[in-house]
Amino acid sequence: MLRFGFGNRFKPRQFEYIPRYYDPVKEDLKQRLSQYEEKEGAEKDPELLKERIRTGLRMRYRADAQYRSAEEKKSTIRLLVIIVLLFIIAYMILHSDVFFRMVDVFYRIINNRLCRM
Repeated sequence: MLRFGFGNRFKPRQFEYIPRYYDPVKEDLKQRLSQYEEKEGAEKDPELLKERIRTGLRMRYRADAQYRSAEEKKSTIRLLVIIVLLFIIAYMILHSDVFFRMVDVFYRIINNRLCRM
């Protein structure tokens, strides 16, 4: 039942959040050290092998500025090639007779349907 009045009000729940400090450098160091400690188990477990490869690639990308700039240059060139190819394809489509004939056919179909209504 509903009670009106000023007594026995429910207290809101308290949010008890205890913040914890996260150090990514320390976490990374701990992970790398644990990989070397379990050297003999790493050859048998494919997940540990995958993680070791992933960490090695990540460390190479972070540490080697020349590698990073080479990868950025490759991606930029790849993007430019894709853009140029798309422009060439669009140019060929827009400047061919097939495109204009297709537009003309669609225009006639739409125009005929609108005239019948």
